[in-house]
Amino acid sequence: MKSANETLGVPIVSIAMPVYNGEAYIKQAIDSLLAQTFKDFELIISDNASTDATEPICRKYAEQDLRVRYIRQDENLGAMRNFQFVLNQARCDYFMWAACDDVWDSSWLCSLYNEICKNKKAAVFGRVVHIDELSRRISHPATKNLFDFSGSILKRKVNFFLEFEGKGKANLFYSLFRKEDFRDANLIQYKHDYYALFDWLNNIQFLSIDNIFIYKRIHSTSEGVAKQKPMLLKLLDVLILRTLFNSLGNAKGYLNYSHGIEKLILIALIPIKIFLDHVFQFQRILIKLFKPFS
Repeated sequence: MKSANETLGVPIVSIAMPVYNGEAYIKQAIDSLLAQTFKDFELIISDNASTDATEPICRKYAEQDLRVRYIRQDENLGAMRNFQFVLNQARCDYFMWAACDDVWDSSWLCSLYNEICKNKKAAVFGRVVHIDELSRRISHPATKNLFDFSGSILKRKVNFFLEFEGKGKANLFYSLFRKEDFRDANLIQYKHDYYALFDWLNNIQFLSIDNIFIYKRIHSTSEGVAKQKPMLLKLLDVLILRTLFNSLGNAKGYLNYSHGIEKLILIALIPIKIFLDHVFQFQRILIKLFKPFS
């Protein structure tokens, strides 16, 4: 039996791309989406009042391909409000956010769709490979991680809580979801994307499939890049335990989205999370520092 959307001629998947000043990479992003082997989708682009050439680039795609819907905001809404806007615009049974500077394997959407159809109350992701401004692969602790936050609500939330933020779990934000799971979503309430994912674990599981990749681009305007410190300063932060306070702040943030016994369990696990985060960061820095001499 066909869904109501299929009967009305609505595509199966909504791909939502919020963008601000994305002229440098948005062509590659859109091209890789339009080249997907899975064709039955709409691509909604919300331009957050860009001041570069994003608008003419996107309008040209919208003129050439009926699947592309371009919307320009009169004023900048802020990043999370723009993510919320494209979510609200989505018409399809399935939904996926897409960053304007990433690239996807051509079978990404097909693979994720086939998997999500077999798993009720689940969102599906693949694996991540990080690339630079020239699309060259670069080293990153999140590269090729296979995320699985499934099982009981408590199990998946505890596992997510303990996973270090620097290992890429926030990339699950770009999974394929069922739109019905976002009926009451309010992105504005979340300080970080990983808090949103943690909260959504109350209703859905996150699964990853192998051998299918999204290429996450790291460049000068990527979030957090400008704040990067030299490795020796990072090592100093670890040695004087400054990073412990950052880990404590991250851990406490999750408690806003927990209640009852679950919250008490997370509080008890905070020292373990901080220790695991600290050890991982220390190992990562040492590898970076001594790799040139190996």
